[in-house]
Amino acid sequence: MEISATTSQTDLGLTSTLAGGSELGRDEFLSLLILQMRNQDPLDPMENQEFIAQLAQFTSLEQMMSLNQKFDDSMVLTQSLNNAAAAGMIGRTVRANGSQVDLADAGGTEVGYFLPVEAAEVTLKLFDDQGVLVRTITSSEGTSGPHHMTWDGKDDLGDRVAAGRYQLQVSAKDETGAAVDALTVVSGKVEGVTFKNGGALLLINGQELPLSSLLEVYEQSE
Repeated sequence: MEISATTSQTDLGLTSTLAGGSELGRDEFLSLLILQMRNQDPLDPMENQEFIAQLAQFTSLEQMMSLNQKFDDSMVLTQSLNNAAAAGMIGRTVRANGSQVDLADAGGTEVGYFLPVEAAEVTLKLFDDQGVLVRTITSSEGTSGPHHMTWDGKDDLGDRVAAGRYQLQVSAKDETGAAVDALTVVSGKVEGVTFKNGGALLLINGQELPLSSLLEVYEQSE
């Protein structure tokens, strides 16, 4: 008597994608594997090697989905911890990577920079809101790490400039004259925290700076 299977195992060959290019999920994969085993040709049953290979493929898929879920959970936890840390910074005096400097009607204001490596020459430039250079400061502090100083609020001619917001730029060179990737540093009290695109931003002197820009937390001297 001739026996024929309703569906051959070739017709049910397992693939990594479904029709239309959509990804084959864990449940779909397992359902296809069970269906293939039920409908295999009795005259040409699935060989052990093929069955083991398909089980290995399923195991690999299962592990990948598990890793993706753990990664997503880890990202959510990390973001929550960062947000909590940012909220705890409110009211603290900090130095962070930023370029905007506020000058009051009287007195000076702190400006600074950060050097990843030692530099032989460091130059700070301050520009007004029109982009006009008002002050150039040359610093002899070239060791690696953070540095800060007080700008007296005067231009290169010694005249007092108007109160307002100024843009700080820094450039540095090593002993060979090669450029050093220096960072501008601003200081101030964290006035608040805002959350955008799932991330926390510190409000410092009216600037929104990411938590990753934080360089130093310190006690402000009276």
